[in-house]
Amino acid sequence: MNRYIILAIVLICVACQSKTLPIAVPIEDTTLPLRDLPTTTATSIEVPTQTIIPEPTSTPNIIIKLSDHYSVAGTNPDDRPPYNGEVSITRNGMWYDIVWVIGKDTFKGFGILNDEILFVRWISPDCKGFGTATYTVQANGILNGTWTIDGQVGQGTELLTPLP
Repeated sequence: MNRYIILAIVLICVACQSKTLPIAVPIEDTTLPLRDLPTTTATSIEVPTQTIIPEPTSTPNIIIKLSDHYSVAGTNPDDRPPYNGEVSITRNGMWYDIVWVIGKDTFKGFGILNDEILFVRWISPDCKGFGTATYTVQANGILNGTWTIDGQVGQGTELLTPLP
């Protein structure tokens, strides 16, 4: 049981984007030895502070700002013809809300920007199709991406060009 307590604390630290582990990890039950740690009757185990999340490798002076509205030109992963439409991207805290309007259909998604890569999860208008898209933000503001449909083979492409 103790190893589950420690694992839960580590996962919470990672999920909260903490850069260090706690100084002391409480142990309630000392009857089961921890794997790879000596058995103890103490009420806590000292854990050395260590970095568990690497620092970003990108240049900190580069700030990427996404436009609000884009035109989209895309290809499908199957035999359907290429498509065009409009996309809006709205920042919502650390997330981005994305809405694609393709013909009469509206797709919705959310994403997170990491360096110059926008990672997105989306849902179809009928809420039966889900997928993933990944866009690279180019220096000129154009987003060049690929997308997939969960459970299907192949990928489509999209080029998002900022609208004035």
